[in-house]
Amino acid sequence: MKKYFIAAIVSIIYIPLITIAAELYAPLKDFLKSVFWHHWLGKSVILIILFIAVAFISGASLAKYEEDNNKDGKFLIGTLWLATFSALTVVLFFMIEYMK
Repeated sequence: MKKYFIAAIVSIIYIPLITIAAELYAPLKDFLKSVFWHHWLGKSVILIILFIAVAFISGASLAKYEEDNNKDGKFLIGTLWLATFSALTVVLFFMIEYMK
């Protein structure tokens, strides 16, 4: 289960980073458009690949450790807080950009 939490955490960090980077650096947005037809599709495809890769790699490295279901609640709470912070970061970024 931890491998999915780790993959989710990496994904949650990836989304605001790529969103803000693509808005501030036009060549990145243009690259995503040219390769994936639309920058939203590009971000999504990369996100899916990233999630699967991180889950696979972390699953392989965590295979020797026993699962402790008591810690899953802590991972879930941390992931929810990170997702909230991530969403607020994107909203604040676009609010600041809109006000410029």
